[in-house]
Amino acid sequence: GSLITTTPLPADYVEGVSGFGPFVLGGAVPIGTTAFEPWFTPFGDTDSSAFKGKTKTESWATFGWLELDFFDERFTARVEARYTYQEEDVKSVITDFDPATGAETGRVEQAGSGDWDFWTGRFSLQFRPNDNWMLYGTVANGTKAGFIEFVEGDVVNGDPLELILPVDKEKNTSYELGAKGTASDGK
Repeated sequence: GSLITTTPLPADYVEGVSGFGPFVLGGAVPIGTTAFEPWFTPFGDTDSSAFKGKTKTESWATFGWLELDFFDERFTARVEARYTYQEEDVKSVITDFDPATGAETGRVEQAGSGDWDFWTGRFSLQFRPNDNWMLYGTVANGTKAGFIEFVEGDVVNGDPLELILPVDKEKNTSYELGAKGTASDGK
């Protein structure tokens, strides 16, 4: 976490010399939060903004599959399908502070929401030429739901420089061919 002053620093405070330790090498090198100057700014550097966010996500899905054996059970076809719905609500607060006093100089609260729904599925076909071997092929598609991304910004005249951004869902299609079996030597 970061520290923010809530009152002015003491009059005898000397940046880079005064501190709340710990120090190493005879007090010459600060470690921990003391390594970040100036003291007590929101992110341990010269940034004068603080960012807080909250995300609420609801998601549900339903899944089904159908499998069929044919040609004396030497072939098996399988179809799988999943429907997914996801909803996301986000809230954020960007607050500007005076780095010298820690006084709040501006605040913007934002909210955003998004929802995504999609189908994913897989089709596979297996062939068993004998009891020891199986050949198979699979085609599958996958989808990662989108989301609302917090983008940290500064407050300028009561408006954030950057907003909460929706990120669209990502899609993937994969193909697999393979064989599983036992060789004559038992491997």
